Amino acid sequence: MNEARVGHCLRALRRSKGWRQVDVGVAAGVSQALISEVERGRWASVTVTAVRRGFAAVGADFDCLVRFRGAELDRLLDERHAATSCAVADLLRRRGWMVAAEVSFNHYGDRGSVDLLAYQASRRTALVVEVKTEIASAEETMRRLDVKARLSAVLARDRFGEQPVRVVRLLAVVDSTTNRSRVTRLDALFGPAFPLRGVALRRWLETPAQLAAATAPGAGGLLFVRNVPGISRGVAGGGPHRMRRPRGTPPGQSRVDSRTESPGGTKRPLVADA
Repeated sequence: MNEARVGHCLRALRRSKGWRQVDVGVAAGVSQALISEVERGRWASVTVTAVRRGFAAVGADFDCLVRFRGAELDRLLDERHAATSCAVADLLRRRGWMVAAEVSFNHYGDRGSVDLLAYQASRRTALVVEVKTEIASAEETMRRLDVKARLSAVLARDRFGEQPVRVVRLLAVVDSTTNRSRVTRLDALFGPAFPLRGVALRRWLETPAQLAAATAPGAGGLLFVRNVPGISRGVAGGGPHRMRRPRGTPPGQSRVDSRTESPGGTKRPLVADA
């Protein structure tokens, strides 16, 4: 993270709105002095939360960039993403959906892959699933999911051999305090786009034809996924859990997290909180 460049960005966005530093401070609920410090690249006494609030006041998202041992961090993130995808795929299959993972596409300049593409033949409904271990940019998440949803009818026909009559979007997010707080804060964006949640979403996954009567066309669902290995659920009253090493276990080797293994030694399945 380049503090000076971040400061320049905030200044440019503020000036584009014709605002003074005090205007941004009032909108963000922080002092003018703090906004001045951020714009000057002086972050000694500034929290990341305060910086995010400053950028949110001018209509922008602020994301920190983490670097760690080359590709090692990407490998760790990929493992968490894969575990989350497996949890969602298992949930869908248990509800009668056919599921394909990492369905790549290259159509009319749009390139990428769909995390999970599901299809229920009895209802002729395709489900395009975007899996997130954390929500960084809401706008980018929705833009990418919209592109995939537009292409999913063709992808479903090629993959499952049938033409769906409807395509629905599903955003699957790891259940954590941070993600839930961000979803709540961004409800103005996520609410209309993903109205199906909780019990309503679970019922719809079992009977997807009810969508037309329950929501606006193009609307989808938001699913919080819990019990993903390596990620704390982060529910209220919780927090970072300790990884204890049992007696006799060599250094560097930890036991399986108690939330994913039963007292008898049998691993519990991943759970999607539909």
